Amino acid sequence: MPGIDPKFLCHRLAVCRDARPVAQKKRKMGDEKRKAANAEVQKLLQAKFIREVTYTTWLANVVLVKKSNGKWRMCTDYTDLNKACPKDAYPLPCIDQLVDGASGHSIFSFLDAYSGYNQIIMHPADEEKTTFITENANFCYKVMPFGLKNAGATYQRLMDKVFRGQIGRNIEIYVDDMVVTSNSMADHIADLAEIFGELRKHNMRLNPEKCTFGVKGGKFLGFMLSARGIKANRDKCQAVIDMRSPSNLKELQRLSGRLVALSRFLPRLGDKISLMTKLLRKASTFLWDESCEEAFMALKAALATPPILTRPDPSRPLLVYLAVSDEVISSVLVQEKEGIQTPVYFASRLLQDAETRYQLIEKAALGLGARTTVSKLVRAGYYWSTMNNDCAALVKKCQPCQKHGNLIHQPAEQLHCIPPAWPFATWGADILGPFPVAKGQCKFLIVSMDLFTKWIEVEPLACISAHQVQKFLWRNVITRFGIPHTLVTDNGLQFTDRKLNEFLVGLRIHHKVTSVEHPQTNGQAKSANKVILTELKKRLGEAKGAWVEQLPEVLWAYRCTPQSTTQETPFRLVYGSDAMIPVEIEEPSFRRAHFDETNNEAELRTNLDMVGEVRDRALVVAEATKQRYKRRFDSKVKPREFREGDLVWRVTSDARKDPRQGKFAPNWDGPF
Repeated sequence: MPGIDPKFLCHRLAVCRDARPVAQKKRKMGDEKRKAANAEVQKLLQAKFIREVTYTTWLANVVLVKKSNGKWRMCTDYTDLNKACPKDAYPLPCIDQLVDGASGHSIFSFLDAYSGYNQIIMHPADEEKTTFITENANFCYKVMPFGLKNAGATYQRLMDKVFRGQIGRNIEIYVDDMVVTSNSMADHIADLAEIFGELRKHNMRLNPEKCTFGVKGGKFLGFMLSARGIKANRDKCQAVIDMRSPSNLKELQRLSGRLVALSRFLPRLGDKISLMTKLLRKASTFLWDESCEEAFMALKAALATPPILTRPDPSRPLLVYLAVSDEVISSVLVQEKEGIQTPVYFASRLLQDAETRYQLIEKAALGLGARTTVSKLVRAGYYWSTMNNDCAALVKKCQPCQKHGNLIHQPAEQLHCIPPAWPFATWGADILGPFPVAKGQCKFLIVSMDLFTKWIEVEPLACISAHQVQKFLWRNVITRFGIPHTLVTDNGLQFTDRKLNEFLVGLRIHHKVTSVEHPQTNGQAKSANKVILTELKKRLGEAKGAWVEQLPEVLWAYRCTPQSTTQETPFRLVYGSDAMIPVEIEEPSFRRAHFDETNNEAELRTNLDMVGEVRDRALVVAEATKQRYKRRFDSKVKPREFREGDLVWRVTSDARKDPRQGKFAPNWDGPF
């Protein structure tokens, strides 16, 4: 049989270079299948579609599949060969777009090629890769067989080249399905003559038994086309109507697949199947209850009389109607003709994760935001069947709008207070500086604070390194107050050093590092820094380099001042008694005026015995203060829930902003 000129197009196999040929073992077949296979081989030999092969590399078995008329169709199991071939990325047309383009005409002709794939020649170098096993010999294809991975893409490429000037004007093609459309019989005859001329030019043959000419309507790609518009395939609708209620997950998946093919004809499909969809989730237990049965019956009733969809007219405005529920957004695209609104497309989708938590107006905006974009596209002369959904996704993902959105200052979660600890169990540490160079070339200050007693230890340093931090912790914390349970620091290199962490691990000290975006975890150490810096500024005047000499006075003042969170001085919580301060010398206090060396030791012992009670009282006061702060903080919370898989935006810190952009720099980075 004549076929396509190989110079115009032939099929090649792009087998991966590192793929090893696979020769399948011969499979046994029954007598009936063996006779059918032998008969089919004889037909292929007579048509000169195959030739015998003596030495093989790739080898596949034949598979016999019974057709609806009771006859056998011979296929070839090219599973191994297909795995070795990369996918041909040639784009296939959008089915919805083809159906919309073909509908609304008066005259149709449906064409079918005679053994369409077999009219394309295999490249000689790839023929023997298609070798298959029979009872008597091995044969390979000289033409492109069915079952090859990229055969559909090659055939679509052929159709696009042959009918380049007619596609979209008087013919629509999807692989081997073709429909010729016209608005009058005279035009249709001229269109068919043009199509036949191209077929004859390229030696292509049609199958007259499967062609239909000059009809008012027919089936194309599973849809019924007519002058009125697009109708749902009655067989597909009846298949769902005849189904019994699903009794297991597999039957529900089969129902879901059938509904997807009919989704454009079903208004608010998402609402009807939302209960069923929940049963498809992996974590769900299959339980078909009365609500599922009612939804299934409603689907059957809708499929009994499906609507007829009209072809969109680019010269008329498109209207979008939305229906928003807790878990579904549904829409219908309509056009008004002579005062009557007719549907063009029904669409709906289930809201995903964070979308279900949107407020009602936000859900409506998710659907309505695309309306202006759709109208602009239609006025510009563009249309595709998924236009509404695509524009909704575009508006939702408008990155410039989100990048330059206002910063959110309201907290998203309630305040989580650090749990209470015992004295010297938890310390926070931080680095303060650089300061003006002081005595000993010091320009940094390492600060450590006990989170219970609020006692502060500091040490001026000329340089900040992990070794200096380790020495400070040993001299000022561990050897004076014992080994702490926890140390809280930021992400500074001095605190994340390997040797320092080995030192802490050796002493069983838990090292907690704050996140970069939430330094408030070490907020008490930051507050101590603030107090020290403020007091130093007050004392230094013009002599900024004398800050080291002023440190003892600042620490003395801080340690002897009652804290608002505990109502006690850090000195008393540490040593059990109040420190003697200078004002008690100028104006003698009671204990100064009535000092008795004989009773002093007994009084100190009494103070030490009472220190536990003092600390317990301070703990109660501190917890009450935390609760007061928490109530004030939580009153400003605006909940924002995030789950794994949600896309998020991150606030752009000053360090990450491009200085060249100035005030025009975005407020947010992402999405991540």
